[in-house]
Amino acid sequence: MLKLSKRIEPYYVYTSLFVYFFSINFMVSVSSIYLLSKGLDYFQISLLDSWELIAVFLLEIPTGIIGDRFGHKASFQISMFLRALFYLFLTITNSFYMLCVIVFIRAISVACWSGSFTAWYISHLQKENRKEEHIRLFSNNIVLESIAGISAGFLGALTVVNGIDVGYRIAAALVIISAVMLIPIPDGTASSGESKKNRVTTKLLPDIAAIMKTTRDFFGSNGAGQWGLILPLAIGFIAVSGIDNLWQPLFLEKQGNNQIQILGYAWVFIRLGTLMAGICSRALRKRTQTRKYFAAALLLSSVFVLSAAAFHKWWLSVFTFTLHAFAFVLFSTLTNGYLYHDLPETSKATSLSTISSLNSVAGVVGMISISLLANYTIKFSFFAASAIFITAFISYWLLRSKVKKC
Repeated sequence: MLKLSKRIEPYYVYTSLFVYFFSINFMVSVSSIYLLSKGLDYFQISLLDSWELIAVFLLEIPTGIIGDRFGHKASFQISMFLRALFYLFLTITNSFYMLCVIVFIRAISVACWSGSFTAWYISHLQKENRKEEHIRLFSNNIVLESIAGISAGFLGALTVVNGIDVGYRIAAALVIISAVMLIPIPDGTASSGESKKNRVTTKLLPDIAAIMKTTRDFFGSNGAGQWGLILPLAIGFIAVSGIDNLWQPLFLEKQGNNQIQILGYAWVFIRLGTLMAGICSRALRKRTQTRKYFAAALLLSSVFVLSAAAFHKWWLSVFTFTLHAFAFVLFSTLTNGYLYHDLPETSKATSLSTISSLNSVAGVVGMISISLLANYTIKFSFFAASAIFITAFISYWLLRSKVKKC
C-alpha cells in the first residue's frame, strides 16, 4: 500500500476531501428544480427530505457506535460509495415511491458520514489539544468545502445546459475517486489487537452501554452539554432546512427568463459567503468573549433572509441570501468548535451523531411546515424562516448563562 510522508499527508487529505466536496456541490444548485421537473411539488420534495432526516435520525447512533468501535474512516468511506449510488439511481426514475427508496440510500450515507468523519478529521489532523485548534480545523473544513462549492457551482452551471442527468453521473464518478484516494491514509481510530469475533461478541454490547452512559452524562450536564449553544443551533436548523429547497425557485422566479444556469452562478456567491464565514471564524477563535458574536449572527440571518424574499431583483436577492449564508455558517462553525472541545473522548462520534439527530428533527419540522407555506407563496415561507431565526436568538439569550465562558 502507498505510504505518504507525514509532511505530504495533510495536503493529500485536503486534496481528496476537495474532490468529494466538489462532487456533492456539483449539482446542488439545481437539485430542487430537478425534482420539480420530475413532477413533484414543494411539499413532496420536503417529504423526501423529511424522510431522509427521519431515517438519518434512526441510523445516527448505530452508525456512530460502529464508527467509535471499528474505525471512523471505514464508516465514512462506505458513506461515499453509497452517495455515488444515490446519484446514479436518481437519474433513472421519476416515481415518488422509488425516490423514497433512493433517498434512504443517501440517508445511510449521511448517517455513516456525520459523526465518524468529524471524529476522524479532528483526531487525524489536530496538533494541539486546544479549543482554538478544533475551531481552526472546523474552519479549514468550511473553507475547503466553500472553495470546492464555488468551482463546482460554476462548472455545474455550464453542465446543466447539456442535461442535469450528465452532471449527476459526473458527480458519482468524482465521489468514487475521492473514496479511493483516501485508501492510503491510516485510520488511527480503529480498534486493534482483537479479533473481529471478539469485537462483535464480547465487546460491542458493553461498549454500547458505556458509550450511551457517557453520552447521556454529556447531554445531562448544563456545564458540558452547553444547551445554550445546542438549542439555538437546532432552532436555526428549522429555518435553514425550511428554505433550503426554496431559494432555487425563488431566484428563478425573480429572474423571469427561466435561465437555469443562473442558479449555478448564484451558488458561487452563496459559497463565497460560506468561505468568508470559515475565514472569519478562524480569526474570531483567537479573540476573547467570542460568544458575543453568536447572537448577532442569528439576528443578521433573520434580516438577510427577510431581505432575500422582499427584493424584486434576483441578483439583490442572491446577494442578501449570501449574507445570510455567511452569518449562519459563522454561527454554526463557532458553535461546533466549542461543542467539540467538551465532547467525551470515549464517545465523540456518538455524541456528534446525537447532536446531528437533534438537528435532523429540527430539520423535519422546518421542511414540513415551511413547504406547506411555499405551495401558496415562496415569499411568505422566507418571512416565516426569518421569524424562526429571531426565536433562535431569543433562546440563546435566555440560555446564555448555561454557556461556558468562551
